[in-house]
Amino acid sequence: MKQKELGEKMHVKESSIARLIDRMERDELIDRVKSKEDRRITNIRLTEKGAKYIQKLLPEGEKFNNIVSKDISEEDMDIFKKVLNKMVDNINSMNND
Repeated sequence: MKQKELGEKMHVKESSIARLIDRMERDELIDRVKSKEDRRITNIRLTEKGAKYIQKLLPEGEKFNNIVSKDISEEDMDIFKKVLNKMVDNINSMNND
């Protein structure tokens, strides 16, 4: 994945994502790899250590998700996600004005 794409998916500024990636690279969780087609593009690749870390954390994330979404219907969760996405869009449009 490209560094810029990761920032967009996370709704995080490029400068913030760069610092996060710096820390993850320092901790040997990811590698930065220059694109062979376009040397201006930097791709992010998960290392073996990073993949192991994810496998360790995923069950914890699932537990947390189960706790916070307990007794919330799928319909209510869909409404919540739509409202939250709209709020993010509103914030992003403020930054573009």
